[in-house]
Amino acid sequence: MKEGPKTHLDADQIMVAMVDESDLDAAARQHLSGCRLCRMRQVDLTRRYTRLGNMARRLTPDSEQNMGMPDCRQTYRVKRRWGFKPVLGLAVAAVLVLMLVSNPIFKNKTVPPVQQPVVIDMASETAMMIDIDNLVDDVLPVAYQNIVEMPVMDWDEDFIQFIVPLPDSSDPASIFESQVKSRGKGALPC
Repeated sequence: MKEGPKTHLDADQIMVAMVDESDLDAAARQHLSGCRLCRMRQVDLTRRYTRLGNMARRLTPDSEQNMGMPDCRQTYRVKRRWGFKPVLGLAVAAVLVLMLVSNPIFKNKTVPPVQQPVVIDMASETAMMIDIDNLVDDVLPVAYQNIVEMPVMDWDEDFIQFIVPLPDSSDPASIFESQVKSRGKGALPC
């Protein structure tokens, strides 16, 4: 309660008075019994909360069964699906885990054979490389070269330019290629 001749109870004090007036101090109870405005605020607040409670009761659906707290003495039992006791189930699980962990016990104890070092025949490797170089020079084997004759073509600079033209300087791709060539491989233009 505030000091002064025209002070009234604040909202918290009115809330306390609405629940139980005996919780207020003596001066606040005396003011509440003598002040008509504070008494009307208390009655109005009580009516509001009563209407709110009634509305909540009306709008709340009825429960189909009674709700209650479970009995504290009730023990929780493991459901028996296969008829095993929980201890037996734990023992079986532990044996399975041990079997999986100790898997090397069940493996064959044979020693793998020692691998022999690989010996490379350099003469056959050299002969194969010579054959590859010959195929690079002329793809057709010697027996078939006389069957298919290729006309001798003049591979001059103009013919190469016709087949593979040089990039134009206004082309964005050619600008990118020239920048990569000037900066080196892996450098990106900014």
